[in-house]
Amino acid sequence: MHGLTAFALVMPSHTGTEALALILRWFHFLAGITWIGLLYFFNLVNVPFMKQVDATTKPKVFQYLTLPTLNLFRWSALITVFVGFWYWAQMFVGPDAQRMGVGAGSTIGLFLLVWIVSWGILFAVIKKLPSGYVLGAVTTVVVIAAAWLFVNYTPVGQDDNHVLSIGVGGGFWFAGEQMAHVVSALECGLGELERGGVIGFG
Repeated sequence: MHGLTAFALVMPSHTGTEALALILRWFHFLAGITWIGLLYFFNLVNVPFMKQVDATTKPKVFQYLTLPTLNLFRWSALITVFVGFWYWAQMFVGPDAQRMGVGAGSTIGLFLLVWIVSWGILFAVIKKLPSGYVLGAVTTVVVIAAAWLFVNYTPVGQDDNHVLSIGVGGGFWFAGEQMAHVVSALECGLGELERGGVIGFG
């Protein structure tokens, strides 16, 4: 009895916000590990392997290995980005906005605008299939411009490293990783698979 009482006395207490932050962090970490692990699988294992597979075997490999893995890859990426964005907005942007007496929506909206536009520019460039040097140069310019815009024009958190570092680094990660997804899909031969009638892209 005394042992249970002592145990209860030393148990940590958490507010609802702290418990939510813990849950969001763990979901973000686990989904991110899955996402990056599968990215390495595609780039280091699947792509070299597919180059060695004969034409008659490729459709089966695509259908039963590549496509299920790609589906898990997409979902883990979505969860990583969504949960990370939620954590950043609620745990860092929200309190800063409350402290300043303004709304958090302007900073969240700026983040979405800057990095979705950046993603759109990079997506348009990569569809033209330029050389790696050109793509690298364009990516560098776009990311630096987007980061500069966010740092200099965010209404909330200009004095908070959490808001700025995640607002820039998270956006850079989002744009860069989405481009990696497109490149991986192209290298895995999804266009060839589509032409073969195994899958179709709308």
